[in-house]
Amino acid sequence: MEAIDKIEEMVKAGFPCYYIYTEDEVSVTKQLEKLSKKLSEEIIISKWTVNEGDLEDYLTSISKYSIPTFCILTNIHFFLEQPGIIQTIKDGIPIWKTKGQYVFFLENDKKIPPEINRNVTYLEFELPNKSELAEQVRFIESSVKENGIDLQLDNGDIDTLASAALGLTTQQAQDAFSLSIIRSRELSPSVVTEVKAAEYLKSGLLELESPVPIEFLQGYDNLKEWIYDIKDGFFGESKFGLPAPKGVLLLGPPGVGKTVASRAFASIFNLMLLKCDLGKVFGMYVGDSERNFRTLINIAEAMSPIVMRIDEIEKQLSGSAGNLDGGVSTKVLGGLLTWMQESTSPVFRIATANRVESLPPELLRKGRFDEIFFLDLPSSVERYDIFEYHIAKRSDYTQVNTTLIGMTEGWSGAEIEQVVIQSLRKVERYEASNAGFLEVLEQETSLTQPLSVIRRDDIDKIRQWAVDNGARMASENMELQKQQDANRNGRRLMV
Repeated sequence: MEAIDKIEEMVKAGFPCYYIYTEDEVSVTKQLEKLSKKLSEEIIISKWTVNEGDLEDYLTSISKYSIPTFCILTNIHFFLEQPGIIQTIKDGIPIWKTKGQYVFFLENDKKIPPEINRNVTYLEFELPNKSELAEQVRFIESSVKENGIDLQLDNGDIDTLASAALGLTTQQAQDAFSLSIIRSRELSPSVVTEVKAAEYLKSGLLELESPVPIEFLQGYDNLKEWIYDIKDGFFGESKFGLPAPKGVLLLGPPGVGKTVASRAFASIFNLMLLKCDLGKVFGMYVGDSERNFRTLINIAEAMSPIVMRIDEIEKQLSGSAGNLDGGVSTKVLGGLLTWMQESTSPVFRIATANRVESLPPELLRKGRFDEIFFLDLPSSVERYDIFEYHIAKRSDYTQVNTTLIGMTEGWSGAEIEQVVIQSLRKVERYEASNAGFLEVLEQETSLTQPLSVIRRDDIDKIRQWAVDNGARMASENMELQKQQDANRNGRRLMV
């Protein structure tokens, strides 16, 4: 049941005073005005803001009204620490009830004094839904037609624009639509999304990133196939009643393309990509961290549908196993796990991790992520493709030789990209043939020590974890897959 329908029932039952939490005061005021007319033509509207005079005098005057009135007061929470205001409300409520007066406090702060907590009725109004925003689109369409702009929107266009505006207030949506008209004499979902991002990302808890074409991600065919398989399930209803995909955990050594994969997935989904920094959630004061986390979740859901990435999640949750912060990290982890398990909002979550042994085990169980993929260091075929891609992207040089592929055994995609960039910097000062470039490239490669050598033990641990825990391979990896098969067979024999 909508909040306004609940108010209608309560008004009919004689409830006199309401504390309404809303971020869209304009919309709620209009709904209350419509409700007053629906209930009785005799009900009048009276409004108060801080610019209308003394609050205590206004609250006192309500008791003297002889005509049924909807009294709408905006942002009185600034005054709710004053004993005189609290007492005036407490004294006025029984009088308002007997005289048929209805008082509505429209607030964007949930701060009800305990002295009147049981005397007022608390309700929350959601931001405008898709149908309400569609009405705003139609209003803009008819308004600009008077100025000679014929938008010719069909139902699909209106639905797309309304979806893009979800999470905005009525006024913000109107402003976004108007901005789009000014820019291009049409209604563009991308402009609406831009306005929404500017509004919600100012908290700093989430950052907007640019998606990249899938071509940026070389190799990892198993992972790509999986993403394409679940894409339709994320947007559409399943004929089997299956839940929408929630996300994926990408494991692997640094530099193998986990971040690039997340940006490519956002491109496949054609959605905004937001980077989540859980480190910014933790605040200095008691209650700050929990409040920031709730804000983060509210923003993510308000901006949905989106792709959200949490980089190196094991580092961001590193405090959750101990009590050094008074248990705040544990509470944030608990909130994150609950949200990942129970949320039905279209937020596709991608988490990346390098040191998987640090991850809380409860994060890894089924239901948090749809799948866990292991991205290993690229094979010889994948290294060849990576070399070709980064060379062709930046130059006209061609023909990567087999010597180079052999020299880069154990290299990550990021290391290959960097050695290509460094080699091109060297030959940039003079015209070089393809053979000359390859000579420089081999020379630079021989001077580079890959991470797989410097941190061999760490990478071996990640590989072993992927084997022991049955992570799916992002690309064909016969060595690790054989080890996984041997583990499965061993478990069957033990049973």
